[in-house]
Amino acid sequence: MPSAREHQPSPTTNGDYALDIIDDFRSALHDDTRMEELEVEFPDFTASVGAYGVALMNLSDNDAGAFKWRGAVVGMTMLKEQGIDHVIAPSAGNHARGAALAAKLLDMHLTVVVPKSAPPEKKDFIRQLAPERLLRVHVTGDTFDDSLEWALSQHGTTLHPYDNADVVAGQGTVVDDLLAQHPETQHIVLPVGGGGLLAGVLARLEQKGRTDITVYAAQADGSNSLGRSVDAGKLRDAHCPNQRYGGSAVRTIGAFTLAQSLRSPNLQLLTVPDDDVAELSELYDHDRRRLLRTETPNYEPTTLVAVAALKQLTHLDAPVTVLGTGQNDTVYPSATRRRRYLPF
Repeated sequence: MPSAREHQPSPTTNGDYALDIIDDFRSALHDDTRMEELEVEFPDFTASVGAYGVALMNLSDNDAGAFKWRGAVVGMTMLKEQGIDHVIAPSAGNHARGAALAAKLLDMHLTVVVPKSAPPEKKDFIRQLAPERLLRVHVTGDTFDDSLEWALSQHGTTLHPYDNADVVAGQGTVVDDLLAQHPETQHIVLPVGGGGLLAGVLARLEQKGRTDITVYAAQADGSNSLGRSVDAGKLRDAHCPNQRYGGSAVRTIGAFTLAQSLRSPNLQLLTVPDDDVAELSELYDHDRRRLLRTETPNYEPTTLVAVAALKQLTHLDAPVTVLGTGQNDTVYPSATRRRRYLPF
């Protein structure tokens, strides 16, 4: 019988096919997705809300420093199979890193588009991930949405960071890792920006017949495109995309995210106030200093939104897993991410 890699997927990429692609590249990207108890990284916060027994899934321990390598690798693999050898990838950071590594592995040409607000060290870090002959970094606009608009206006193939079926399927493979390592999970908490991770997780849970698992989508205050769109049954802009949280400050969620959200019986939406994230950040800072972790890399602000959402979920009495998405912007350092990564 031929493997999933030997024939084309359906228009919405099958999760098994995407997982085969991911498994092909795990070792090359040194991916070490794993679980730990929340209190390892957030001991003071865990104690303050009684979140003992909650699992934190580290999706950032890889050469890209974020889960988004999955969507980028699957998306670019599919494009290469179609004969495309040059891709444009708009990004606030994490998607660009994943795409740059995918370009190197697949020997594809890539133009990364980032906003002017991206720190110089972030742009320099992206440039280190692929050979100069393959990678160009183009800077335009003040926000991610500006960069996305420029990318979509070009005469080329855009690898959308969250509104692309193949990218979404790649992000959804985190479910396979989660269920393999923590099969008793009954609740998943994840942050939402454009919603590619959310759409992928919901779709993969459906494919695996696990709609008994509840998914809590945590929106930063102001970044409420998901909530507004679900209420309206059609895409709606966020009231005020919250720039504090970097790549999750997206004006409009993806169409795939909305479609999957509307069909999923197991989705709950949460809005996380800035004050709750600020309180968590203070506790996190205290933990880092107290435990002498000030020299190790951090969880990004978007992850902190998901962790802070646990304040609203203290009533849950079944196993909970929070998804730690990446390390795009500096807030406070992390205890567990290995120190072999390039600086940024």
